[in-house]
Amino acid sequence: MRRSALVLALGLLLAAIPAAAQSSSDDSSKFEVFAGYSWVDARAVTLTGCCFGMNGGSASFAYRANNWFSVVGDFSGFTDGNVLNSGLSLTVFPYTFGPRVSLRKWKQITPYGQALFGGAHASGTLYPAASPTSSRNAFAMELGGGVDANLSHHFAIRVAQVDYLFTDFQDGFSNHEHNLRISAGVVFHFGGH
Repeated sequence: MRRSALVLALGLLLAAIPAAAQSSSDDSSKFEVFAGYSWVDARAVTLTGCCFGMNGGSASFAYRANNWFSVVGDFSGFTDGNVLNSGLSLTVFPYTFGPRVSLRKWKQITPYGQALFGGAHASGTLYPAASPTSSRNAFAMELGGGVDANLSHHFAIRVAQVDYLFTDFQDGFSNHEHNLRISAGVVFHFGGH
């Protein structure tokens, strides 16, 4: 599964490179900071059933190497204090890094795609039902993209970012969690000319 997702993500990024390289934007900022709200459709199978929502926030930092390619660090945290009304809790903190390809053809919007890889930390009382530890670390991967609405040279609204968030916490069932993360918030551009 990981290998297929990686091949798909790299294929999408490589397919977007020619179009992104032809894009024309006069935005010369080198850095981008995002902060916003995230909702996660957690597709984990637990003792209490499957699938529950988690709320939290996300932040990312991007260094823009050129007009279309950036390197991104993404950090988020989300929680559910009563998973499926079971009285069990779960908090997850993914931290991922990787490439982003942006299409800067239009002044008003900037669509992008990204493939990020790293880890995640989970704590709470949900997973210890299948394991004696109260917190754990696992591999994490985020594949997705979004659209920014550019309000000025230094400020944008991230209208939506949608990511497939894969983790492989040892949950005692499938040991793989296929989640959907949706984020929105504000973006600040700085640096450059």
